[in-house]
Amino acid sequence: MIAHAIRTLDTIHLAAALEQAVPLAPGGDLVVVTRDTRQAAVAAEKGLFVR
Repeated sequence: MIAHAIRTLDTIHLAAALEQAVPLAPGGDLVVVTRDTRQAAVAAEKGLFVR
């Protein structure tokens, strides 16, 4: 996520989702809800569903 222009807390939220939430719900869909277009783009790029 270093290569992306998103804010620090947005990066922490995505990192937590990828490192903690995804492994806790294997096979389940994790949905990221955000109004920040930059955060949404990075989340989608990392394979998370975005609303």
